[in-house]
Amino acid sequence: MSEQPELIRDAEIQDPTQDRLGHVELTAGLLTLIAQTGTPANIALFGSWGSGKSGIGRLLRAEIENGYSKKMRFARFDAFKYAQNPLRRNFISVIASEIGSNDRAYGPDLYRSTTSSNVTFPALQLLRLVGVLIAVVLAILLAVSLIVAFWAWLSNEPVWPQLVRAASLAVPSSLVPAGVITAIVGLASKAFTSTHTSERAESDEEFEALFSALVGEVWPKRKLVIFVDELDRCTPSDVVETLDTIRTFFGVPGCVFIVAADQQVLEQAMTGKLRQATPLDDINPYYSAGSSYLDKVFQYQIAVPPLQTKSITRYAAELIEEREGLWQRVNARAVASILVPAHVRSPRRVKHLLNSFVLAFRLAEARAAAGQLDLDVAANAEALARVVCLQVEFPLFARDMVADPDLPSHVLGVRSKKEEYWTDRPGVSELVRKIATSYAMNERAAAAVVAAEDDQSDEVEQVEKSHTDQLLGYLERTNNVQGPYRDLLFLESSGARTTLPTASAMELETAAQNGSLMAVRRVLATFNEDQKVQGLDFLAAGIRDAVGVEVPNFARAILASAEFTELTPDRAEAVLLEVEPILVRDDAVIDAETTTGAWRLAATAASERGRMVAKRIVEQDFVHASDEQAVSALKHYALLDEESQLVASLISDRILDGNVRMFLDQFLEIEEAQRVMMLRTTEEDLAQAIVAAIQAHSSWRKASEPPAPPAGARRSPTVEETEIGPEPFDPAASLEALSAFGQKLDDSETAMREQLVSVLVRIDEQEARNTVEILLDGLKAIQNPLAARVLEAMQRRQTSEWSRWTRPVVVEGLTADPAAKRAVTDAARLLWTRLFRVDSADTFEEYERGVSVVAHLLDDLSDADRRAFGAAALPSARTANDAASASDLRKLLAALRLYSSAGLAAAGHLRKLHLSAILGSLEEDVAAVDIQEVDDAVREALDDFARYSEGVAGEGLTEDLGRISEAVKDSTWLDSDSGIDLIAQILALSPEFAIAHPVLHLGAEEVSSIIAERTPVPSQLLQRWLGYTLLDASAVLGVLKPVLSQNPPALIIAAFSAWVQKQPSTGRLAISEQFLGATEERRWEDSVLHALRLSDLESQDLIGLLEQRYEAETTNEGRTYLLRVWASASPLGDATRRTLIEGLLVPMLRLNQGAADNALSWAGRVAKPVPSGSKQALRGAVIQASERSGLTGKADRLLSELGLAPRPKPRLFSHRK
Repeated sequence: MSEQPELIRDAEIQDPTQDRLGHVELTAGLLTLIAQTGTPANIALFGSWGSGKSGIGRLLRAEIENGYSKKMRFARFDAFKYAQNPLRRNFISVIASEIGSNDRAYGPDLYRSTTSSNVTFPALQLLRLVGVLIAVVLAILLAVSLIVAFWAWLSNEPVWPQLVRAASLAVPSSLVPAGVITAIVGLASKAFTSTHTSERAESDEEFEALFSALVGEVWPKRKLVIFVDELDRCTPSDVVETLDTIRTFFGVPGCVFIVAADQQVLEQAMTGKLRQATPLDDINPYYSAGSSYLDKVFQYQIAVPPLQTKSITRYAAELIEEREGLWQRVNARAVASILVPAHVRSPRRVKHLLNSFVLAFRLAEARAAAGQLDLDVAANAEALARVVCLQVEFPLFARDMVADPDLPSHVLGVRSKKEEYWTDRPGVSELVRKIATSYAMNERAAAAVVAAEDDQSDEVEQVEKSHTDQLLGYLERTNNVQGPYRDLLFLESSGARTTLPTASAMELETAAQNGSLMAVRRVLATFNEDQKVQGLDFLAAGIRDAVGVEVPNFARAILASAEFTELTPDRAEAVLLEVEPILVRDDAVIDAETTTGAWRLAATAASERGRMVAKRIVEQDFVHASDEQAVSALKHYALLDEESQLVASLISDRILDGNVRMFLDQFLEIEEAQRVMMLRTTEEDLAQAIVAAIQAHSSWRKASEPPAPPAGARRSPTVEETEIGPEPFDPAASLEALSAFGQKLDDSETAMREQLVSVLVRIDEQEARNTVEILLDGLKAIQNPLAARVLEAMQRRQTSEWSRWTRPVVVEGLTADPAAKRAVTDAARLLWTRLFRVDSADTFEEYERGVSVVAHLLDDLSDADRRAFGAAALPSARTANDAASASDLRKLLAALRLYSSAGLAAAGHLRKLHLSAILGSLEEDVAAVDIQEVDDAVREALDDFARYSEGVAGEGLTEDLGRISEAVKDSTWLDSDSGIDLIAQILALSPEFAIAHPVLHLGAEEVSSIIAERTPVPSQLLQRWLGYTLLDASAVLGVLKPVLSQNPPALIIAAFSAWVQKQPSTGRLAISEQFLGATEERRWEDSVLHALRLSDLESQDLIGLLEQRYEAETTNEGRTYLLRVWASASPLGDATRRTLIEGLLVPMLRLNQGAADNALSWAGRVAKPVPSGSKQALRGAVIQASERSGLTGKADRLLSELGLAPRPKPRLFSHRK
């Protein structure tokens, strides 16, 4: 089976194998006639439209070109194509082209006149002209030569040079007569020119002669067969004119004309347009008809035989049974028999019907694929063929089927049962009954009849009745073909297959058309669930046929119906497919009455189309103006998650409203996860909207504040002040409501509170930060990215409030986020800015709390990372040159100490800052009134420099100290005392530096002199001096002992103790001897005794020192002083204490009343715990001392304190000896 396309091309057959209509035999007969007849000859080939006349012409051409090319030539002329053009000229031109003639006479020259010129010169006259020209030239040359020769003879010069020069002048001179002669020749040529003008053909004779000449190129060798086609397509007037024009050439020898046309068309044209000389003859009517004229025109007439019903059906079946595509999926012969009615005889009509079926079939399948047609198209092919045939052959009837697709059944029912038919069909409308009855009674036309203006009405009516008879015959013939005619007619299933009661369906449709939602709901209230679904489908189908105002009305009805109908995703999507385009272009469809249904459709479909509908709902102004509508929209946030700006606009419109608290109460009805998500995706746009409202109100408030009038002047309002406009909404109320809303959230809604904070921290306004601060109290663990934004907003608050903002911030991993790290760094830098800003409200205590906050935020970092972080935020060094800058420097030093103690800065970095501050300040010029403040600041900086230099040694520190000492010496504002103090301070920092720079040291006499001059004693100077001095002990003690004897401050005591500790053991003994030796009369305070560090002495040295002094003492006070010295040396080893107990304490207990009393007072401090070996001696001495007056109780308490056995009880009647 050869593959052929579904659609059938309506073209002439190309070869005899394609002939299915028996035209090969007709063509053979026609060819025999042409061969046998003489010329000129003409033949009429009559056949109805579509009967295959053009195909016969194609077969005839093929036969002539293949078998008769030596005897015949074939040419075709399309009469319809050239009907409105210069016909005779086009005819000749087309025929010339067909036979291959290139002569311009049969082409372009047919349409214009031509002119030609011919110039002829007689030979004798031409020779005479040439001779005259030669003679003139020779005469000129001869005359010139003679004149030159004569002139040379007169002047006695050579002749030949003169001749050469004259010749050069004569040649151009000779051209003048030559030009004259040429002009004469030109004028003469006109006399020899002949002009011929050829006018274009105009008369019949001229065209006939021209055509005869063209035919002469073929004849007499071959006959020229001219096939005139498509004549019956022309209008009646063009038919007559064309036929009359072609008849002009019928008499040209060598031509055989074949005119193919519908005989009825030609006869009607002849009858209506020709004026015949023969009068109307009712006896012989033939001579009054157009056919009599055709008999006069055509010598031969051949009719294409019409096809019988069986033949045309078979022809249709054969056309399609070998074709591919849908024809292989259906019963091709059955479809052909239904598709081609019995009255069709034209093959062209057959092809038209078949192609119409293909197009309808494919359209139906496309609708089915799109879900608009719910049926198997191939299974219903026969029903579709019946619908197509009715639409093509009986278009008026097909149009009436729109009122009721069952109209064919109604027509046949009325023909068979008449009025009884309607009894069983009460649902059929009166209009449909009337239409069906009129067709059944043949009182209604099935198709429009194309008639001429002068056609009689009764003739037209007869044609219409015949056509309706054909319809009735066709309906009876195909009565057994059943199918879903409603679906196939509309090519839609939705609504067309509804099982709703007819009355209800009509009422529902009318309500939808009128846009009466109340009526729609009333009808739906009478439906069960299945009928509601059918009703929704019915409305969705009906909207396709709605026009004008009905379209939005139907859309609103659909939305109202969706509110009460059980929906599935597929059904919701199908309904949205119908209404979504209307919702997009018409804002009036969605209002408060239809939003519920619209939301149900959008949510159920959950598709891109559903999202589009959801967007359209939220775009409506009434949704933004209603808390209920807004919350309803936000409950469907899943459909709006890509419309952040729109959702933000909706939320902000409700928040920035006087009823914000009511909205927020309803907002809680939405699930928390959804609330959090919508705020998260819209927070930036929402924050911008609130900021814009705050700024608008702030601008209005500033504009409405009247400027202060000049003193003593009366103020009157200006035009600008009176045109400020109404006050815009004050967002302060909204922020208060949001604060209350956030506080009302319970602990389970932490995510919502955090998201609310996330929105508000984006608002760079004080009112928003006040709200955030309140909400932060209810949060426990804020992480990035919210933590970063909180820290950024925190910096707009007073430093004292920072701890409140950072309390819920999770420190772990905080600075891993770049935004959070930047926020912490900015906060640290802001602290420095506020520290030195004159208008800052922060105190140093608040600054200290700020440092603590920053340090807390860095708790997750290692010590090294914390110090590196802090170093990045440190300010540059400051110098002092007056009281104010000195105060700032000291403030900086205090802040740096905070940083250091918080672990936020490395000592090395701090040393550099302090070094710069010290050197810079020493190099400044300082006024006398500011010297003290600057001096104090520099000394404090040097102290801190020393602190940060602990553990630092080597050339670096030595170099720094050298620079400082040089700066001290070079300073222009330091006095001698300050310079001495600073040098001492420098020397005390580094032993290496002190050893390397002895020239800077103070001698004993210098120190003594300074002590004598200054009041109070310069403790720090002595302390530092003791730290670096290299003098021997006796020199140092010569300076110190007078100071130590005058109740010295603790700083000097400590410095003295440190100095003693640095001495070697022999030196420490010598120092002790100077303070405690037998020759020393002063009794030193305990602080001095402790500073001597007697416990560090060798035990024998200490014992010897104390015993020697005890022996030298002669008073109980002196002996008791030694017990105090002993106590200052504690703790001592057991052996040392045993020796001292036996050598000092026991003798004092036994010495006398005063000595025993003092010894009992000190024994508990120096003897406890009592070393073994001395308990008995000590107990005995205490008991002995107890016998002294008033010491018994004291002695008993000492025994108990020392853990010694108590004194024995006295015996009764005992006598004291």
